[in-house]
Amino acid sequence: MSMLKDPEMKDVIVDFCTESARFYEEMEDILDDLEDNPTNNELLEKFGQTIDRIMGAAKSIDAVTTGKYCELGKIISYKASQIDDEDLCNIIVAVLFDTVDILKELNESILTKGEETIKFVNLGAFGKRLHWLADKLKHIGRASVAIDEGAAKAKPAEAPTPAAAASSDAGDAPDLGDDFGDLDGDLDDGDFGDLDDLEDGGGDSEFLSDQQADIDSLLEDLGL
Repeated sequence: MSMLKDPEMKDVIVDFCTESARFYEEMEDILDDLEDNPTNNELLEKFGQTIDRIMGAAKSIDAVTTGKYCELGKIISYKASQIDDEDLCNIIVAVLFDTVDILKELNESILTKGEETIKFVNLGAFGKRLHWLADKLKHIGRASVAIDEGAAKAKPAEAPTPAAAASSDAGDAPDLGDDFGDLDGDLDDGDFGDLDDLEDGGGDSEFLSDQQADIDSLLEDLGL
């Protein structure tokens, strides 16, 4: 049985959806700011860091589709943080807005149905835009960067120490605390109570050996 439908996981799933909804609002605020300054690499980096937190938690509770869309958004935003083409960045911001819309729909589906379904987004058109965009970004080799304060471009982040996985009252229910910990002070400690620590969900130190193949693989997995 999927964790999303497991009655013993209900509280964990509700917590995941509640905190994800907060992050989606924050991501939309970041994208609103990017509409005014689409080549702001610090904002693109912050978007990537935020979506990465959801990705790690999603993968730990069997929200596979959510995790893959998060990974896609993470790669695109990190790659975009390394370019100066304003026209292309405007398109990227629009694609990231669409990605957040999809993630919000998935989040509502998880909360109400215990499954990941998408009905209200034109995935065909979205997929075409992503394939076009993937081709434009294929020359950029990094999918994970960290902003160096005041620098025009970014450098790779140091690898974080992976959190250990532990058991909770729901069996092997993972902790969402680390992945949904403080982000620029927006969330208070302990939002997830006594849930146990997640295993490392990838983090900003994850480097992909073949970036273009990775994007193409995600698009194929998502049927786009």
